[in-house]
Amino acid sequence: MNSLLFDALGDQSKAHRWRKDGIVQQLARQDIQILTESEATAASPWDIVCQNGQQNTVLKQFKTFKTLGLGNTYIKGLWRCDRIDLLCKRLFDLDHKAKTNSILFEMPNSLPLILEQALYRLFNVSLMRQNDVAKAHYDLPTALYEGFLGKTMKYTTGDWTGLERSPENLSAAQIQNLDYWAAQLQLQDGDIVLDCGCGWGALPQYLQTRFDLTYIGITISDSQAKYCRSKFSNSKRYFFYNHSYHDAYADILSRSGVDQITKCIFLETIEHGGTRNWPKILRHVRCVMAQEGTLGIQAIGTDHPVLVSDPYINRYIFQHLSLGSPSQLDRAIECDRQFIKYSENNMASSYPATLQAWHYYFQKNWLKIQPHIEKIVDTTPFQTTEEWKRHWEFYLLFCQGVYASGTYPQLYQLTARPNFYL
Repeated sequence: MNSLLFDALGDQSKAHRWRKDGIVQQLARQDIQILTESEATAASPWDIVCQNGQQNTVLKQFKTFKTLGLGNTYIKGLWRCDRIDLLCKRLFDLDHKAKTNSILFEMPNSLPLILEQALYRLFNVSLMRQNDVAKAHYDLPTALYEGFLGKTMKYTTGDWTGLERSPENLSAAQIQNLDYWAAQLQLQDGDIVLDCGCGWGALPQYLQTRFDLTYIGITISDSQAKYCRSKFSNSKRYFFYNHSYHDAYADILSRSGVDQITKCIFLETIEHGGTRNWPKILRHVRCVMAQEGTLGIQAIGTDHPVLVSDPYINRYIFQHLSLGSPSQLDRAIECDRQFIKYSENNMASSYPATLQAWHYYFQKNWLKIQPHIEKIVDTTPFQTTEEWKRHWEFYLLFCQGVYASGTYPQLYQLTARPNFYL
């Protein structure tokens, strides 16, 4: 990471040159100021307040690496902001006069980001490096996730319809989201459910008290698989496998004592597969789904097709995440006439409240989380536990602001049924 950080350029002539630079003007159009600590009395809650002498470093990193550069300099403590969520909302808001967002939405204007785009265009990175995200993110200490996800341990958005958007309602919002899917999939006793991305067992925990069915959960995270096997060790017909949805399911179905499934759900997991792989991922599902079955997909997506997610998220959070637009999801569902879509919904407006609650509980429980991070910080890209904490703060608040803007990232819910027999 140190290679991404430049030494401060303190002399006044360079500072003057930066103030004339287009990116400062673009930020000003979004009502964002870049200030020093000596100017902080004039700051709004969303302004970037840099350490004295670090203003040029922060600007240069942001211009070159966009959100990755902004995040890196925050991790190093080179700037602060009272409300990073409001800052990021303004970064992703559209400039209505220009009818664009020249800060973030244009083609990458630096060689590193151009090369990153080329890499994902030329190679099927999401498939080739599919295990990276498990090792770097999902295999982090379980105490971290227990500390901020709440009682349900559900690492996807909740449905906040009709609920006050306060952290105390996080569990209710998560249950409401699972209620939605139980209704959409028409879950009933006797079903055989394939959960493509079981996480820490939020869905099976919900199902076991409501239905008499067979549940098969898959994950590529060793930590998640072990956690769920221990948690549900006394639950009959609940199976957990370390298995990739890039692979066929015949073997694990046989080991579970069944030969087909009736329901399948992807709860914000298909994104990790890469949009170019979605047709094949769904073909594996279609091969083992009964003709009367139902497919549900809840996916973080975008307003337009993209090759790879945001630079910061791709580097540190969800490596090789490939966000898709509705058209890409539709093409995957319709490929070879495998499925027929019969419902679609966009619930992106619920994500800011979910992320706000996660950040609230992360801060509230940090002292319980901290000892577990101290044990593994040497295996991360960060030098100290404090840097790691700032990284996680930036992640949660950045995403909260991005979703609050309502522009680039979206959240789609699709339901489909099998089309022709294969």
